[in-house]
Amino acid sequence: MRKTIKVIDLLNKIANGEEIPKKIKVKDYIFIWKVSDNGTGYYNVKEDTGYYWLENYVSLDNSEDLNTEIEIIEEEPEIDIQKLKGIEKTSTTISTDNEVRIAYSLIHDCENKINDLTKAVKQLDKRINGNKNGE
Repeated sequence: MRKTIKVIDLLNKIANGEEIPKKIKVKDYIFIWKVSDNGTGYYNVKEDTGYYWLENYVSLDNSEDLNTEIEIIEEEPEIDIQKLKGIEKTSTTISTDNEVRIAYSLIHDCENKINDLTKAVKQLDKRINGNKNGE
């Protein structure tokens, strides 16, 4: 499902110091939010001829442009593949009373590890496919 936001709503979020998307797509260009050394934030895109700011593609003086829907590009959180480790037991003592608790804990640990590995595979797949496409 594609998420969008109007330019005016994005500008309001920026003005109010709210959380904003790090990447947006406007007119087939992907803009990335950056913060300069002096703390000023801006969206820009690098093209063959240089860097361009969002204002180059959306007129902030035009009400039609302010109501333009822009696509929010969501990124999955980066997983440090090197930190993925095997499942560690939370307890080494197993007795009748806590046997079920430990089994559920191990199942939960396995589930989390599988989710992490799935995300890592997707991440690697994106990198491999990105390199094939010249990104």
